[in-house]
Amino acid sequence: MAGAASGDTSTKMFPNHPSAGGSGNSGEDKLDYRLTTLVEDNYVTWKWQMVMVLKAKGLYDCVVGTSNDETKKHQAATLLASSLSQQNMQRVINCATAKEIWLALEAKA
Repeated sequence: MAGAASGDTSTKMFPNHPSAGGSGNSGEDKLDYRLTTLVEDNYVTWKWQMVMVLKAKGLYDCVVGTSNDETKKHQAATLLASSLSQQNMQRVINCATAKEIWLALEAKA
């Protein structure tokens, strides 16, 4: 993966990002980010980054439960899930919404 240290699993890349071989533009004005993977000891910094990314993508209202847009809610849940370690995925696997995932992770912090 371009721009990441060899063997670095602490970040994930959105496939449209130029450093991942994408054009950087899928025909829409989208912002792509490197996401820190939530592991045992980085909740505070992971949460800070996720709040920033969710707000930038217009998805933060999904984790606080004020959105009724099903597409956005699914996008927010997918974004959260894509930034979790296997252990944290197991903690939230039965959560149905982005808000449930967010609250479950917060409770484990």
